[in-house]
Amino acid sequence: MFTPFSDNTPGHLGNGFASDASGGSTRVTGRYEIDQDGKKIAGGNAVTAAGGLPAVTARAALSPRPSTIRFTLDASLTGTPDGLSTQSQTTWTWRSAHESGGALPPSSGWVCANYTLECRVEPLLTLQYAVAGMAPDGTALPGRQILNIEAGHLPLAKAPRITGVNVAESADGGRTWRAARISRCGAHCFRAIFAAPKGAYVTLRTTAADAAGGRISETIARAYRTSAGTPRTASPRNAARVFSSTRTVITSMWVSVIRFVLQLRVAHLAWTVNAR
Repeated sequence: MFTPFSDNTPGHLGNGFASDASGGSTRVTGRYEIDQDGKKIAGGNAVTAAGGLPAVTARAALSPRPSTIRFTLDASLTGTPDGLSTQSQTTWTWRSAHESGGALPPSSGWVCANYTLECRVEPLLTLQYAVAGMAPDGTALPGRQILNIEAGHLPLAKAPRITGVNVAESADGGRTWRAARISRCGAHCFRAIFAAPKGAYVTLRTTAADAAGGRISETIARAYRTSAGTPRTASPRNAARVFSSTRTVITSMWVSVIRFVLQLRVAHLAWTVNAR
């Protein structure tokens, strides 16, 4: 189950693929695809697959052999008043194999897609973003930008060591990209530093990898914007949480409920695969 246009706050789901249901001017579209060892085994219209609900439930019958699974989810949102986090594309890649008797801990507070405990959480990577000095309306001063990224895995999944994160940013809608300077600030924390001009929409492209060969690649269009104010040096200490394409202040997955946001999908949702 994957919900786009949500945020970083545990328990917040957002409207996701049900954004049209409110009857407002917003419209959400999207597609998904599941591949096993490079072969497409499922895919289609994500809104249709969601069935009027916020989350798309992607189901596929996988071969039980050890293999590489790749899941891609595209989501676009139009008609929003701020024009932020209008589109995201996220691709997860990980190694998987059938395991008999998989079950979630009864005390975990989590259930499987079929509302039982008989499933296993796959080790999908997750990303959370925080932009230093971001205002509640999703703007930051131009000049030096500091983006803190927390890379991890879905709750209850095996969590191999995070081996690295890369970030590229674009101030012209993705026509040109510039690599950010990356430093590590903890086991799961990475800091990206780059420059952004005045009055620009900043698009982010982030990748992360783990020691087991897992990978996530995510592009968030117009994640936030810079103001027309005087550039200043941003401090890592005043990083504001971002709401991702997933909405709080800070809005994520990458947000409380201010609709900013960087909208990242999947922050608190479990992906389960029942291989057979």
